[in-house]
Amino acid sequence: MATLIRTWFVALLLATSACAQVDAWDRMENSHDWFGLRDAVTADASASAYYRGVVAYSFHKWTEAENLLREVMASTDQNLAFGAWFRLHQMYNLAGRRADDRAALARAGQLLKGKDRRKVLSVFAPLKYPDTAITARGYSRLEYKNVDGHIDIPLTINGHAANYTIDTGAQVSAISAAEAKRLGLRARNSHAGVAMPDREPFAVKTALADVVIGNFHFHNLLFAVTPGDEVNPGIIGLPVLLAMETVRWTADGVIEFGFPARPPNVAEANLCLSDSQMLVAVDAGLQRLALTLDTGSPESVLFQASADSKTAMRVGDFPGILLTTEDALSSFKPNEGSAVAGLLGTDFFEGAGAVKLDFVAMRMTIEPQTGGKEGANLASPRPTPITH
Repeated sequence: MATLIRTWFVALLLATSACAQVDAWDRMENSHDWFGLRDAVTADASASAYYRGVVAYSFHKWTEAENLLREVMASTDQNLAFGAWFRLHQMYNLAGRRADDRAALARAGQLLKGKDRRKVLSVFAPLKYPDTAITARGYSRLEYKNVDGHIDIPLTINGHAANYTIDTGAQVSAISAAEAKRLGLRARNSHAGVAMPDREPFAVKTALADVVIGNFHFHNLLFAVTPGDEVNPGIIGLPVLLAMETVRWTADGVIEFGFPARPPNVAEANLCLSDSQMLVAVDAGLQRLALTLDTGSPESVLFQASADSKTAMRVGDFPGILLTTEDALSSFKPNEGSAVAGLLGTDFFEGAGAVKLDFVAMRMTIEPQTGGKEGANLASPRPTPITH
């Protein structure tokens, strides 16, 4: 009997420990502490398919994530199945896989009843557009312009020459209504909304276009069409950059896409996806902070710091300073309890020789300046003409 009691007690302790562990992982997921969740899940061989799938999605191991999350969607646990669908929805949306998104939504709808089902099907219904396809890809080296801290690259859209900003903070590429008219694009009504600093979210229309950037050719690329000049004339968002896999720009006005990536190593990654936004881990003294990586913003902001305070930041061996200003980007502040500590804009890279984003290895590397470039920086590189 004593042996039986001890066995039962040990089993109870193990079950209690496992529940506490899952609760901790739930808190990390809800607070968007993806780096903490990665560390916890990869250290535990018994982690469930759901959490392994969430980590695989967040660190851009999408084939693994899809296999795991589809498995979870077949689960009898409705909450887990619904959570797995939501991650698949985010992945399909970023990848332009609209047919798979529609099929996954139909399965999610079967998990719900009545009012909730109608609401989910309405809010998340993917547009009945064809999938985005990359019909050509290859290493590309272009000249870019720095315009007020924005990195503007040359491209063609439906055969028309243009210069758009690359924006890692944008979940979708976007153009202004005036630009859509210039290009002759047909814009359709959409459930999608866009949030901009200092104004309420507003509804947008959407349109498809063919885009050529260097040796990359995107067919049926989705653009949000904004009613004003918020993105005048246009931005190239995260879905395109993820598909290119690698991006590197230098202080002397050169940008490269599609060069060889490093092998993925989730444990060493300092980039991750937070829902549909890119985060970067930075060192702040003894702390690790996660900030939204936003090349569309010329200003970096710490959400929790007081006005005019300075916090020393470092990515690898590259130091930087983030300055916070009162109410800056206040509409983008995360919910209470969020692990997202701020926004990393292009001012952080001032004084660097080059910045490399590897979305296979999920690493950002900031390269120091070399001899002969004293005074150059990424915030204000030497202007160079754009040629087509």
